[in-house]
Amino acid sequence: STQSRSSAASDVYKRQLQYHQAMQLAMQDGLTGLGNRRYFDEQLKRAMHNANRQHAQVGLVLGDLNKFKSVNDTYGHNTGDQVLIQFADILRSCVRDSDSIFRFGGDEFAVIVENASEYSLDIIESRINNSLKSNIILAKYQIGCSLGTTFMNRADNEHSLFERADQALYRQKMNMSKRLSVV
Repeated sequence: STQSRSSAASDVYKRQLQYHQAMQLAMQDGLTGLGNRRYFDEQLKRAMHNANRQHAQVGLVLGDLNKFKSVNDTYGHNTGDQVLIQFADILRSCVRDSDSIFRFGGDEFAVIVENASEYSLDIIESRINNSLKSNIILAKYQIGCSLGTTFMNRADNEHSLFERADQALYRQKMNMSKRLSVV
């Protein structure tokens, strides 16, 4: 009967929708709605493959928040969650639609910048720094951000590219703590 065929089609559609939603959840950070680490690994591999084919540049920005742990410890997880959500929104506003943003858990974030120009990482970095200062919640808790940026080179694989960005992030964090301890 027509009724049972449409009912069967409806069931198939519902199952497809549930599967799609489950896959989305598996690739998404529940708090911020950004991609998670598993999704990042997939997207970085895809972006690098495309860049090699199209002779384009891929940039990688890694960031983590400064003073986040003390905010979380002092004001509680709800405040910490609000800080993370605000920062995720800042990242969304500082990148192009074609860039991909991820949260690895904790206060670690990443941005994959496809078809990057020489200046795109600098532009993103300065937008993030300006937005941090003008965001009421983040300014209230004096949340800063350390950023490590790098471009892919032809010899890179996902691990070497990530490692170089991570080293740049580490160097920036060390410089921050030196500057803070001198003051």
